[in-house]
Amino acid sequence: MNIQILLSTMNKKNINDVEQTLKRMKVTKSALVINQITTKINTFTNEGQHHIICKEEKGLSKSRNLAIQNFSGDVGIIADDDIVYEEDYYHKIEKAYRTHPDADIIAFYVESKNKKRPTKKQKTHRVNWITAMRISSFQITIKKGIYPSFDEEFGAGTKYLMGEESIFLYDCLRQNKKIYYIDEKIATAEQKESTWFKGYNKEYFKAEGAIFYRISSLWYIPLILQFSIRKHNKWEANIKQTINWMLEGAREYKNGRKSKCYHTSL
Repeated sequence: MNIQILLSTMNKKNINDVEQTLKRMKVTKSALVINQITTKINTFTNEGQHHIICKEEKGLSKSRNLAIQNFSGDVGIIADDDIVYEEDYYHKIEKAYRTHPDADIIAFYVESKNKKRPTKKQKTHRVNWITAMRISSFQITIKKGIYPSFDEEFGAGTKYLMGEESIFLYDCLRQNKKIYYIDEKIATAEQKESTWFKGYNKEYFKAEGAIFYRISSLWYIPLILQFSIRKHNKWEANIKQTINWMLEGAREYKNGRKSKCYHTSL
C-alpha cells in the first residue's frame, strides 16, 4: 500500500526548506507538498521521493483540494507543517485500511500540545453526524478516489477562518462515504501559534454561525443553540450575545449565497 503525506505549507523558498520541514515532521515515506506562495520567489519542483507544487494563491482549502486532486498514493494523509509523526505512523494507517477495506476515510488520534486547542480522543467507531464535528483536518486520511472538495469559502486564508474539515466530512457523509475513527495515535500537533485564531470574538462566532448554516440550512438554529449552551464556559461573552453573533454570521452567509446564485443566473 502506497501511503502519501499531503502537506499544505506556505512560502518555502527552495527544496532544502521543504526537505528540512519534512525531516522535522519525521516523514519517512513520500510526500506531496503544496507550497502556497505569497511572496516573490522562484517556483521549484522535486520529482524524487517527494513532489512539490508551488502555487501563487492563498487559502488552506484550496491547498487541500490541490493535494487531493494530485496525489498518487493509495491513501493520502492530510498534513500541516507543525505535525510530528510517530515512528510507526505508516504501519498503523496501513493496518487500519486492511482492517476496514470498505473505508473511504479514516481519522486517527493526533495529540495536541496546545491546551487551548485540544484534540478529542475517542474510541474506535464508525463516524456519524455528531462525531464528525470532533475531528480536525490533520487527523484525516483518505483513500484515492472521487471526493467532495473542501469548501474554499472556509478555512485559514478565507473570510470564514475555520470549519472546513467538518463541512468536508458532512459532505462525505451525505454521499454515503464510509468514515471510521481509529483509536491509534499517529502524530502530535504542536499548534503553537494559530494563523487565524484571535480569540473568542465576534468574528469567531460569526464564522461558527456560517459553518452551522453550511452544514445544515434546516438545522443550523438548533446547532447554534446547543453549541452556545454547551461551550459557554470557554468564553467571556454571554450566551445571548454569542447566539446573536452566530445568527448574524449565518444570515450573512445565507445572503451571500443568494447573491452568488443571482449573479450566476444573469
